[in-house]
Amino acid sequence: MSVGQKGFLTTHGSLRLNAVICTLVVLAWPKNDLSAAPLQALETEQAVNLYSNHCSGCHGEGGEGVVGPKLAGEKLTQKYSLRDQVILITEGTPRGMPAFGGLLSEDEILFLARFTRNF
Repeated sequence: MSVGQKGFLTTHGSLRLNAVICTLVVLAWPKNDLSAAPLQALETEQAVNLYSNHCSGCHGEGGEGVVGPKLAGEKLTQKYSLRDQVILITEGTPRGMPAFGGLLSEDEILFLARFTRNF
């Protein structure tokens, strides 16, 4: 195994690979699929916990915005499709939104995106 191949197998390389896989899965989704349907009770509970642990510090407990932008209201759903929002959560932004692609599973990211679209 060469040094380059070894580096690919590091945690950092795995995180990048996870982000790429999440992005490819999202890009393959149809634009109007049923992923935007309301969350089931167990999914909602998981999404509430994920939001509280990873998002509320910047976006506020009710999505009212603190350091990060406001998520409550129609602006979020008008500006971003579900696909775009999943990509944003997965990859983050250069302006301060951290990338969660290496930290959360694809399902968890989808739960968060769907949850915040219903504030």
